[in-house]
Amino acid sequence: MRVPPRIQIMTRVLVTVLFVSSFMASRNRLFLLIPSESPPSSSLSAMAHPRAERKISAPPCNSTALRQLGKHGRWVQDWNFVRQYGYTRGDVVQSGPLIKGTHGQFRPSPDAPFPWPSSWRWVGREPEWQHVTADMAMNGALTTNYNNNGRDNNRLFYPVDPMTPRNMCHLLVNQLNVRKIAFYGDSLTMQQADSFLNLFGSSYIETLSSFSSKSPSSPLFSMEQVKYSLNCPQSPAMESLHHSRHTAKSIHTTNKNNSTTHSTISIPIFMQKESGGQAFPHSPRTDFEFSMEFHYFLTVNPSPIVSEEEAVEENNNHETQSQNQIRHHHKSLVIFNIGAHYHNTTWYEQDMLKLLGLLKDVGHPDDLYFFRTNVPGHVHCQPTSPQTFDWKRGTREIPHRDLDEFRNSLEKKGGGGGHDWEKFPTWNEISKDMIRQFNNVDKGVERDGLWMGQTAELSSGTMLSPSSLPIVMHVLDVFDMTALRRDGHNALKGDCLHYVLPGPPDWWNHLLYSYLRELSGVLRGGGFVNCRP
Repeated sequence: MRVPPRIQIMTRVLVTVLFVSSFMASRNRLFLLIPSESPPSSSLSAMAHPRAERKISAPPCNSTALRQLGKHGRWVQDWNFVRQYGYTRGDVVQSGPLIKGTHGQFRPSPDAPFPWPSSWRWVGREPEWQHVTADMAMNGALTTNYNNNGRDNNRLFYPVDPMTPRNMCHLLVNQLNVRKIAFYGDSLTMQQADSFLNLFGSSYIETLSSFSSKSPSSPLFSMEQVKYSLNCPQSPAMESLHHSRHTAKSIHTTNKNNSTTHSTISIPIFMQKESGGQAFPHSPRTDFEFSMEFHYFLTVNPSPIVSEEEAVEENNNHETQSQNQIRHHHKSLVIFNIGAHYHNTTWYEQDMLKLLGLLKDVGHPDDLYFFRTNVPGHVHCQPTSPQTFDWKRGTREIPHRDLDEFRNSLEKKGGGGGHDWEKFPTWNEISKDMIRQFNNVDKGVERDGLWMGQTAELSSGTMLSPSSLPIVMHVLDVFDMTALRRDGHNALKGDCLHYVLPGPPDWWNHLLYSYLRELSGVLRGGGFVNCRP
């Protein structure tokens, strides 16, 4: 039977519409790598949304503190600090046999009651406020005073405060609603993860050694890469809002003092080593990739803490329902780095595009993503003769005074010793520039003939939705403070890149805590879901 021409035409139109819709949907889910000669992002979005009239961008954080933390400072030796904030709660991650047989042989003495690399405290100062003392730094000389726009007023000094289990748990669980944590990157990223676990200690960190011990019902706890969970007490105020317990252990019990204990939030910690680049300039290239397990971990959407109706009522109708829904979703805290072994600018930029593309693909605008800057090694680090070194006494090297001294030392020793460590400031500036462009919805990132950006346009009168808000990446800039730490390296078999723990990586987590604390104040003060640093 012959199909009438009119029906044929209608069928072809319908197939064409379905194909175009499928293509546009898949393109938005993928990395959105588009040739640079294509129309700008606004034109592309207009083609997909003809009625779009305005663009929604994440508001700027407008916080000097977020830009200055970890900069303009120096290291001071403080044995009281390590006594109070060191690994005093039971190590979760134990050192390997090689470290135990060398650095682990340290014996306390009157002039070094703790391992030397753990005795240094960072004192951050603004250049124009050199008169601020170390004691003022420890006591928080000036505190943050946020106005209605989330800006910090009269803040002249930005100390990096220690991450304590109690304060970090309160910040993550009760203020930022974080319910997933991930470390994804190179071996130094794994060192930061190990430091994170040891700073909490065994009383807060649970080792998930078997499937039966992974008591929370969330499938995240059964993943091979989730070997630890952070167990944080939940405040009674936040506990009363909970309707979902997929990551909470209900332990309303009575202790020996007849006082009621509250629920403990179990936060899965995902850790996976992955890095790109080349070990040496002429080595084969290693592609930086994302595992299916990591993508799954990021994309699992936990249940909201409160219902949409309760969220709207709680905020007194000051914001739209969808904004409230996003605000009260559980968040992920993710720390990235793509590796310390790059010698080719183009390859570095390509892998940064992959990283930013993953965030676009996941599409969770309220998640807290951090890129940790690359840190260089120190050529001829101590001890230079590990076989004859007195490990019981331990190393006694002091950090560089400032970045000028670090640069001069690098030049005198012939650069990065074949590792191109002298290029790390360039890699970091490339990363910061690409992240800045990615966070700016109007621009997007263009590198090596490819463009990637976020289309976040709305039709006139359309209510905000999670998919219409942009993704934001923050920068955990540890370069300045770590470049000064020529001490505390592994030094075994000539390893002058990695550090021993406890040591400098602990301060990456102290900086992370200080940044999150400032960010939380900005978000609460401005009523934001996230903001552009």
